[in-house]
Amino acid sequence: MKYTLPEGQKQIFVSKYVPYLPTEDELKTELLREKELVEMEFSLKKDIP
Repeated sequence: MKYTLPEGQKQIFVSKYVPYLPTEDELKTELLREKELVEMEFSLKKDIP
């Protein structure tokens, strides 16, 4: 797991427990998919007069 804390911060507070975390590759894939959807939507809106 990769994470960062603000400098000097010693504690981590969690609001909910998630028993499954996606892998780094799964996250990258999902982010790329979402990016493509947003770009497609933006492109379609730009073409509408």
